[in-house]
Amino acid sequence: MLIDMMKDIEKKAGVAAPPEPAPLSAADEEVVANFVARLRRQVVQEIQDENTGNPALAMISLPAPS
Repeated sequence: MLIDMMKDIEKKAGVAAPPEPAPLSAADEEVVANFVARLRRQVVQEIQDENTGNPALAMISLPAPS
């Protein structure tokens, strides 16, 4: 209800909706892809480190990115 009330107030006050974010450039997309890949490697490494004593669990990894 509160959100609906806020929307009504903003509508009556003539507050414009925020602009749509600009699309990512090719360089931005590359940075994001590299960051995601680095995070995936870190998570896999942490899982493997936690499960070193258990050979059945030590081979756990994430699926390859699509």
